[in-house]
Amino acid sequence: CIGTAVILGVVACRIYFRGIRSQSRRLPSDDRTSAATSHTDRLVAFYHPNCAAGGGGERVLWMAIKCLGEMREAGLRIRVAIYTADAPRPSYRGDVQSHARERFGIDVSPSLPILFVHIDEAKRKSETSRRLSMIAESAGTVQMAWAALTQFTPDVYIDTTGCAFTFLVAKVLAGCKVGAYVHYPTISADMLNLVWTRRPMYNNNAQVASSSVRT
Repeated sequence: CIGTAVILGVVACRIYFRGIRSQSRRLPSDDRTSAATSHTDRLVAFYHPNCAAGGGGERVLWMAIKCLGEMREAGLRIRVAIYTADAPRPSYRGDVQSHARERFGIDVSPSLPILFVHIDEAKRKSETSRRLSMIAESAGTVQMAWAALTQFTPDVYIDTTGCAFTFLVAKVLAGCKVGAYVHYPTISADMLNLVWTRRPMYNNNAQVASSSVRT
């Protein structure tokens, strides 16, 4: 039956991601001068594709990472990964941390191992038109989360962008503990109200809003 198939699918995914998590523990950080990593380190990953931007959400992200660095200095065995939609380049980590320092005045402890997991290809594939944007964008975040977690599976997954649909992959399929800081949700009550009242807006296409079936 369908229920049995779903359960078996979830179990298969858990086994699959368990193997990736084991491999993730052996990955080096992007900074070769960081403290040595260990297989016993707790893996914490942040889903924040625009981590190099300079808004309020990014300030929260880097403050959280700074706190984890202080916890690392206090003796907690912890490693951090950041899922980013930027393309990789040799100077990426240094550029991003310099930007965080200049923009927010935030310095992260050099003892904290940080790995940037690039999901730029998944980002390009998930880009869609503005029609049915809430559904398409939410489906796109699921696709990006899958690409992220199949590269690096953490013990703890933290979304700092408001993309709640990524929890399906992180919690249900990958078996991560999940946390979130919601700065701007991808789907808000205001957006749903626009759809319900069929009012056209930049995020509610006029052709869709004019049709009760599409709405």
